Amino acid sequence: MLKLKNLTPELKKIYDQMEKTMSVLEKDFTGLRTGRASISLIDSINVDLHGAKTPLYQMSNISVLNNQTLLVKLWDKNIIKKVEKALIDANLGISISSEDNIVSVKIPLLSEERRKELTKIALKYAEKVKIMLRSVRKEYNDVLKSQEKKKEISKDDLFAKSKALQNILDYFIEMVDQALEKKTKDIITL
Repeated sequence: MLKLKNLTPELKKIYDQMEKTMSVLEKDFTGLRTGRASISLIDSINVDLHGAKTPLYQMSNISVLNNQTLLVKLWDKNIIKKVEKALIDANLGISISSEDNIVSVKIPLLSEERRKELTKIALKYAEKVKIMLRSVRKEYNDVLKSQEKKKEISKDDLFAKSKALQNILDYFIEMVDQALEKKTKDIITL
């Protein structure tokens, strides 16, 4: 476990930068369908209302009815056709039906082939974030080497800071691996 209180201000800044990078993975993983109904699958779908794109969650209450069904209770039933169109246009492989001010969103089970595809996509997302994390480390290591060359820091300081930086990177790489393992399990579990 990484001890944040021991980080220098400059290493804390690097930690924060890597933490922000992790949010990219979180966002990417949220967009991957797991075969189970999840509000995050549709809540940010934009609906065209009066020429403006508005996220679905700003015009409805979305709830999970069961593993395969989401219910969208619209606050204004006059926009139901626009919401249906936005859901269809999102191309998520879902089926919808509506009654009064409620849109029912059915999420089909994923085929074995599609599950394997999604697992590969999740792996690509994780690798992309690992590359981003490593580039943060490289950028800071280059700064450290430059400081050492200019005699602003000693070789010992360079070594110590590089080691601390590597520890931070290792921590975040482990977080990526854990997130990937969890997402993969979610994808392959029926």
